[in-house]
This record gives sequence, structure tokens and C-alpha cells, in this order.
Amino acid sequence: MEKEKHLGLRIDAETHKKLKSLAEFEGRSINGEVLYLIRQAKVCYYGTDAAGAESYFANKHRDFSSGKRFILVHMAAAYAYGSSDAFYGTNATGQELAMDIYNYCVKKPEIPDVSMSFSDANVKAYVEGNTQRTKEITFHAAGQQSVTISLPSGVRFHNVSTGSTSAPGAKVTIQGGTKFYLSAPLTQASDSIISVVKKIS
Repeated sequence: MEKEKHLGLRIDAETHKKLKSLAEFEGRSINGEVLYLIRQAKVCYYGTDAAGAESYFANKHRDFSSGKRFILVHMAAAYAYGSSDAFYGTNATGQELAMDIYNYCVKKPEIPDVSMSFSDANVKAYVEGNTQRTKEITFHAAGQQSVTISLPSGVRFHNVSTGSTSAPGAKVTIQGGTKFYLSAPLTQASDSIISVVKKIS
């Protein structure tokens, strides 16, 4: 027989009071209410553009209009929360699509933490051979998170994680977990390199 699973959450008194009230209104335990809310949150995240390349519509039914997507995600989210009339007024095709969204979303990983930081936001440039560069920096963020920056003229982005190097002054996207460094010609002011990290810190 499978053992029961329990959630252990540390929350403030006001949040606990609201959660308890909501759970009592819905006729659920507090743990049960949290599980429903987590499922609903995953549908709202992975069912929309917030999840980027991991979102449902980035992988399926890309041709659906924004209105159609909204209605289907709304039904899937209502189902995730346990609504008895989640599919009211829709046909079998609509219900099947909404359930496909629900199943896709709840099987995805937990919603990533949106916090982002660099291992060192106060880098300095130093001379190496005929160029100046920063030390290696790690972009601390969930793998699904990313930032896109336009490099100053002359500055290159070196992705240590992949081994690739950008063109000088290119627009680059940095994924969470990426290790990188920046370089520029010796004739360029070092502030132009340092400003890249400061700008997105």
C-alpha cells in the first residue's frame, strides 16, 4: 500500500489563515488545497508564453489564435483547481484539448524560481595576451530563465558552457546556469565590458 505524502511548508500566520479559510470553503485539507493551487499554477505557467520554449503552445498547436488559447487554458486551469463545471459549454474536442494542456503542464517540472544573479556582479577586466577580459562568471537562474543583452561595440561574449563565441557587439541570450566571460580589444575602455554585467545585475 502506497504511503501517504505530506507537504511541509513554512508560511506566515496571515497566509496560513487565508489558506485555511480557502481550504474550508472548498471542503479540502490545507495540504489538498496547496496541491490544487500548485497544479493550477503549473497550468497557468506552462500553458502560456511565460514558460517560453517549454510552454504548451510552443510545442503543440502553434496555429491556435490567442483567443482560442485563452479559453482552453482557462478550462484546463479550472479543471486543475477541481471545478465541477470546468468544461461547461464546450464540446468533446474542446474538453480533449483542455485535458491535453492539463496533462502536459502538470507533468512538467516545478515552476522555476524567477530570481536571477551573477556569481560576481562587480567584475573587473584584466589583460590576457592581446585582449582584455573578465574572469568567468556564472549566471545563477533556473535553466528555463534567460536574459538577452546587446553587447557594446567591440565586446565579445564567450560561452564557456558551450564553447561558442559571439561576434563583437552582438545581441546574445544567456540561459540560466551558463558560465561565460567577456572580452574586448586593449584599445577599448574596460568600462564597456563591466557595464554589461552591471546593466543586468
